[in-house]
Amino acid sequence: YRRYSDQRRIEKDDQNTRGAYNDRPYLVQKDKTKENMKERLSLPSFDGVSALVVGDFMLDKYFSGEVERVSPEAPVPVVNASTEEFRAGGAGNVAVGLSNLGCDVTVVGLVGDDTPGERLSTLLKERGINVSGFVSPDGRPTTLKIRLISDQQHIARIDREDDSACSVNG
Repeated sequence: YRRYSDQRRIEKDDQNTRGAYNDRPYLVQKDKTKENMKERLSLPSFDGVSALVVGDFMLDKYFSGEVERVSPEAPVPVVNASTEEFRAGGAGNVAVGLSNLGCDVTVVGLVGDDTPGERLSTLLKERGINVSGFVSPDGRPTTLKIRLISDQQHIARIDREDDSACSVNG
């Protein structure tokens, strides 16, 4: 991320709807490709290094949008979601970081036989990460963390996970 203090977010109605945060600088996400990361960091080459990532893999889902009103059902903000984004979370985020540095990455962990599991596998495969170590126990869902974001503020998080013990035979 790169911080810009001389630029301000322009609200669609030109009113100060960000309150106390209106004068704070906001962050602009930079390009996170392997080449860009290597240019910015002075690190030794990790090309050809093999890495095994074992851990808790999850899919992170982000809804971003504007809050324009409060719900009539309860005193909570209503986020008008305009964007939806998926990212590898937990150990998957570590695997992506290692891959960005040039490592040959293989992952081992539990992932459900479900749509979030397929999406997580696809996200990792697109980065060249070997997902042959994923195991899908019967009936266990992929851990999913859903975040609601508005004006760079984290409004809420919803977790769907099964943290009970399991065994994998195979």
